Amino acid sequence: MRQGIIGLLFVMLIITGCQKQIVPETIEDKLADKAWYLERKSGGQANFIYTGQPTFSFRLTKNVKSYIDTDGITGTYMIEEQSNFTTLQVNTNGRQIEAYAIKQVEKNYVVLEYNRYNIVYTLYFSTRL
Repeated sequence: MRQGIIGLLFVMLIITGCQKQIVPETIEDKLADKAWYLERKSGGQANFIYTGQPTFSFRLTKNVKSYIDTDGITGTYMIEEQSNFTTLQVNTNGRQIEAYAIKQVEKNYVVLEYNRYNIVYTLYFSTRL
């Protein structure tokens, strides 16, 4: 009986010791190392649709925190997560050039917002996969 209990404890120890830690995917994990293409832009009374057309795109590279876009802007980025919102800040030559509120991030879809002259613009991007 005693050997059976010791054997059961040994098996339980092995099973619990072999479980992998599941690390949740961060917003940066979802955004980085992909090309993001602008599909739609809305703001004020305007709504522009670019689906399937050559358009603005950007790419974040996680290991070096680099940013590059099709307008020729290169620099670095920082993602700041707070309790009620997350921002993507783009910097070039040591100064911030844009800050976006990250509204939604999925595997192949992201929605960003920014405010310019009291108009909120919403940008819808996809990886076009």
